Amino acid sequence: MFVPSLAEVPDGSTLMIPAHGVPPAVLDEAAQRGLRTVDATCPLVAAVHAETRTFAERGDQVVIIGPRGNAVAAGIAGQSPDHTVMTESPGGVGAVSVADPRRVSYVLQPGIPVEETVPVSAALRSRFPALRGPDPDRFCYAASDRRETVRAVAAASDLVLVLGTEDEPDSRLLAGLARDGRAKTHVIDDAGQIEPSWLAGVGTIGLAEAVSSRPALAGQVTSALSGLGPLSVTRRRVSTEILGVHPGPGIS
Repeated sequence: MFVPSLAEVPDGSTLMIPAHGVPPAVLDEAAQRGLRTVDATCPLVAAVHAETRTFAERGDQVVIIGPRGNAVAAGIAGQSPDHTVMTESPGGVGAVSVADPRRVSYVLQPGIPVEETVPVSAALRSRFPALRGPDPDRFCYAASDRRETVRAVAAASDLVLVLGTEDEPDSRLLAGLARDGRAKTHVIDDAGQIEPSWLAGVGTIGLAEAVSSRPALAGQVTSALSGLGPLSVTRRRVSTEILGVHPGPGIS
């Protein structure tokens, strides 16, 4: 069962915390009720929770960069409700209110492309020169890497099939990324939707799974395509790695 609050969790149940995490108050209430809790919070989300608490405990106002409606936002803000504020655009930075402009830190919501947050953090730093934040190697690059993976697949493909429903935002996002790479692109939610005309003159087909894709669809599409002749399958994934910067000889 999916529930929006603990009030809907029956006594004696097992409670699973989703990957986007929850505020500490939810865990405290679950413990008080004696619920068995399985915490499946993403480690990167948990790390942002810890950073938020650390920044707040040293007396900083913590600015959370990211969309307000994102499920992960409530869990981050709940780490220290009295010391956190949110902003999601450079234009919103002017409305950020802090007690001491010398005591401001920021964190990034996991699950959003890091490159989209750069203009916001730059605007914050312009307004608060003493701004402090996490090390780049602690950012969540999953969303950025996913976009770069789709771009890389599209660049190497004659045709990209986005697996998912056509009216779903993530499907539209992936299709847009593929088309930006000048690949012919179609969104399908069933292998039977593949038109023979799409395959004319096509040597390489890319598959990109949207969040609305059925778990078995990629295998079904691959099986359908293999019936047309010899087929080889390559998996491609782009991963961000932050390398430490070390001074060279004679540099201090």
